[in-house]
Amino acid sequence: MLKILRRISLTQWILIAMAVGVVIGWLAPEFSQSLRVVSKTFLRMIKLIIVPLLFSTLVVGSPATVTTSGGGRLALRSVIYFEIVTTLALAIGLVAVNLSRPGTGSRSPPRRFRDRTWPGRCRPSKDAGTHRPAELFRGGFGK
Repeated sequence: MLKILRRISLTQWILIAMAVGVVIGWLAPEFSQSLRVVSKTFLRMIKLIIVPLLFSTLVVGSPATVTTSGGGRLALRSVIYFEIVTTLALAIGLVAVNLSRPGTGSRSPPRRFRDRTWPGRCRPSKDAGTHRPAELFRGGFGK
C-alpha cells in the first residue's frame, strides 16, 4: 500500500486534495468551515513557495539566455509575451468582476465593528497560527 502511495506525484496529490475539499464543502458545509485553518495555511504555504521560485528562476535564467547568441531577441519576446498575457489576465478579471458584481446585496457590519482594529499585531485565535510560517520566511523578500 505504501509503495502505491509513493508513486503518486505531487501534482496528483494536490488534485486529489482539491477534489476532496470540494466534496467535503459540498456534502458537509458546516464541517468544512471548521477546516478553514487548514485551507488558509495551505494557501499561505503556496504563496511562501512562489516568491523564492520566481526570484530564483529570474536570477538563474536571465544571464543564461543573454549569453547565448539569440538572447536579446528571446528577452524581447519574453517581455512582449509577459505584457500581452498580463493585460489579457487583467481584462478577464475585470470582465468577470463587472459581470458577477461580487458583494452586491451584502450588508456591511455596523460602524462600531467596522472601525475596530486589533491592537498591535494581535489576531483572532482561529487565524493566529496560519500567518506565522509565511511571515518568518518572507522576511527577506519584503511584504
